[in-house]
Amino acid sequence: FYITIQDIEEQFVEGWNLVFLETNNAGFASNVTSMLNAFNGEDEELEIERQIMLMTTNKNRAWESENVSNLSLSKLQFHYPSANKPQDENASNSFVKAYERRFYTTPNRYAIRGFDLTMDVLLRLATANDLYDASSSDIETEYVENKFRYGKKMFGGYFNEAMYIVKFDNLKIVEVKQ
Repeated sequence: FYITIQDIEEQFVEGWNLVFLETNNAGFASNVTSMLNAFNGEDEELEIERQIMLMTTNKNRAWESENVSNLSLSKLQFHYPSANKPQDENASNSFVKAYERRFYTTPNRYAIRGFDLTMDVLLRLATANDLYDASSSDIETEYVENKFRYGKKMFGGYFNEAMYIVKFDNLKIVEVKQ
């Protein structure tokens, strides 16, 4: 569960390099992120500039470990899929304002998820004869932090298949727009 400089140094080229890392081992994630940071930026010996972008399709507990530096992830512009996006603190939102007036604090992600899900179900019911018709995979809705597009399971039931792509940017998590 480790790599060495010799394992990867010949793989990087001048300019942009995309690296996908799929692991659930925090030690390996820590090893790789610190190694990638060593290659990121200007290489004075070779007189080249490299930009390394780290990505995963499964951000699990390994990435949340205290051994994995958020600063390293930010420098690598770590990208991953997420069911929700960070709330835009600059955006005006009536739910957030009403919540703050009533409870004297900002809503946490569970309160926002509850609002988004309830709003989605109510609006879908208002636009269709029943919830099954309203759960068409053609319809995607988006609210404060969550978006919804339902897919039908093979043996019954539905699941939310809508995702955001987010990244670490200057120690903040932001939605990737493009």
